[in-house]
Amino acid sequence: EETLQASTYATRLPDDLSVRQFFVLDPMLATGGTLVAAITFLLDRGADDITAICLLAAPEGLATMEKAFGSSPVPVQVVSHARQAGDIFRSALPVLPVPLPAPAVPGRPDQANASAVVASIEQATKLALVRGVGGIVTNPINKAALYQVGFAYPGHTEFLAALTGVPGQEI
Repeated sequence: EETLQASTYATRLPDDLSVRQFFVLDPMLATGGTLVAAITFLLDRGADDITAICLLAAPEGLATMEKAFGSSPVPVQVVSHARQAGDIFRSALPVLPVPLPAPAVPGRPDQANASAVVASIEQATKLALVRGVGGIVTNPINKAALYQVGFAYPGHTEFLAALTGVPGQEI
């Protein structure tokens, strides 16, 4: 990947997506670029019932969503704790923000934000371990930026294994 921009490289969806319900999962919304691209892809094919699901979100990602969709077909509400999510889920996408030290630029990973990426994975894992969430689905992370700040794992699967005490092949 040279551009670091979201791209569609495999799709088995029909050209007409009207009269269907879609759930787009971006468990750790960082810059918002991938989520905007996924929702735009669906909208361009006629989808009109789209629900985005995020567990954690950086304020920059929320701003990207608002900029891309205005009032947004995806109403978003920031929560201060995961327990609040159930109360608002029917009316808005609950997001638990993870502040980034540096401004996020879609497609341009910043070493300054690597600690926030690690913190979001740690926070999601802690919530899963205490059953504060039903599960974790991870999106791609920029390992090069993490390695520059001393990340000691080949990838986030091995990091999750270390955080949970579960062997990597079982994660």
